[in-house]
Formats: sequence, C-alpha cells, structure tokens
Amino acid sequence: MGFCRQNIKALFYENQFKPIKGKFLCLGRQTVNLEISELEKIFNKKYFLNKETIDNKTKHAKLSKHKRITDKYFLENTFGVKYSSIDANSYENANIIHDLNKDIPKKYYNKFDFIFSGGLLDNIFNPSTALKNLTKLLKKNGRILIWEPSRGLVGSLLHFTPEYFYSYFAINRFLDAKVYLLVHDKNKKKMIDNFDYLVNVYSYSPFFIRKKKFDYLKSAKSHNGIHYVMAIAEKGTRTTADKNPMNLHYIKFADKKKRIFWDKFKFNNIRPHIGGGLKVKKFKMIKTKLLPYNTEHYKFVVGKF
Repeated sequence: MGFCRQNIKALFYENQFKPIKGKFLCLGRQTVNLEISELEKIFNKKYFLNKETIDNKTKHAKLSKHKRITDKYFLENTFGVKYSSIDANSYENANIIHDLNKDIPKKYYNKFDFIFSGGLLDNIFNPSTALKNLTKLLKKNGRILIWEPSRGLVGSLLHFTPEYFYSYFAINRFLDAKVYLLVHDKNKKKMIDNFDYLVNVYSYSPFFIRKKKFDYLKSAKSHNGIHYVMAIAEKGTRTTADKNPMNLHYIKFADKKKRIFWDKFKFNNIRPHIGGGLKVKKFKMIKTKLLPYNTEHYKFVVGKF
C-alpha cells in the first residue's frame, strides 16, 4: 500500500483545487514510493532523511532499493493536516485499530477531512462494507482519494472496475467525483523501483453508445499490463452511505419505482480533471487513438503521468 507517482500528483492537483487540511486518515500505513528529488520538484518543498523521517515500518519501504520518508512526515510537511492511520492490527503502528470488513463504531463518524486508500480495498474480503465505512468516517465536504488495482496485479485479493466506484458515489449522491483508469507503461530501462511507473490516464463515465457487434475478446486484448482505478470524491450534505448500485448492464430492466438510476445522476463537476482547468504545473501530454477496452466509457486525459 502506498503513495505512488500518480496518486501523489493527484494530491498535488486536488490541493491546487481546494487546499488539503484538517484531519487526514490513511488506510494502513503508506509507503511513499517516490524519490525525494521528484517529490521536491512536484511540491517545491525540501524533504530530509533522518531518524525521525525514515520509514522503517512499512512492508514496501523495507523492500525498496532506496530509503523512503514516512507517510506522516510527507503529509504533515506538505499539507496543513494532522495525520492518522487505521489498520486491522498494530503491526505497522497504526493509531486506530479496526477491521474495515466490519461496521465502523459511531464514535468515528464524521471525524476526517481527507481519507486516502493506497491499495487497501484489494486486500480485504468485504470492500463494499469498507467503502461505506469510509463514507461514514468523512466529514461533510470531506474528500477521499482511492487508488486500487483494476487488472494484472499479482497478489491482490480483488480487482476493481471504474464503474464500481463511480456507481457508489453517484447512487449515494456525493457532491462530486472523478474516476479514472490508469494504464501503466513500465519502462524497464529507466525503472528505479517496483512502483516506478508512468501511465496513460482515462476518465470514466457511464455514458456510451452500445455497439451491436461488440467484440469482447478483442476488447480484453486491447491493453496489456497493470491497470489501476483512481477516484477522487467529495461528500455533500445529501450524501448517504448505504445505498447499493446495480450493474450498468441491468439498470434498464429494473423496477423504476424501486431502483435509483445512478447512471443519470449528475455530479456538480466543479472539480476539473487532473491536469486540466488550473494554472498549475503541466505534465507531458501525448496523443492516443485506442481507448481502453474499445469503449466510449473512457476519454483520454493525460499521458506519461
């Protein structure tokens, strides 16, 4: 679990859109899987390795070829936040011990301004329960950044689709949500560490034109490599936690009097897509014609990210 280049850049953009401050919760201790020099370039800050800041607790920091700073040091010295972490046990020194497979105690409701999941939901058996717990943990106008495997990652208990997160945020009336598919491009010659990827980023939406002769096998072969889903969502005054979406393929067959059609819900869309709409650092754009899985659910956002 950890902060990689992509979700670190996403935090950069989100902070430009709306400053990240208050109580920040990590789902498990997170390894900061990026070289200090690149962190300093992104945030225009200095970070230091010493006995107070070196990460010697998390699994991936121990496996890394290079020393890593702690997630607490990274967050508290980059944003205006107070750091906490939650985990099912204390092996990485989380300060809140709770199994997110189980309902969160009410004493934790509405406690956090920002929640980060850097690959926790793929490791637990009941991710839907965990996602509902996270909504309850958030304050009104609290935000969540989720980064989870979508395909091709050895070791994950589960893989997720962009629809899984988009549908949940829509049916539960989050104020805003942006959901992305990250298609990894791993350059072995320049690779520094296990999580040193560049990606092409595609936004997801449920709006598409159904093709009568859609080739599912061709779709499956259209992209190789590891894919991740990344989602950024903001809780609103009308946000609920416990509504369950129906798969998009079957919504039109549902009972209109009982089923909420999440694909028709409109987020406020004030938040721009990462890399767009803000006068901030721009990352390299590339052109691409082939959309993931050959469907119009996806639109190209940024490449080599």
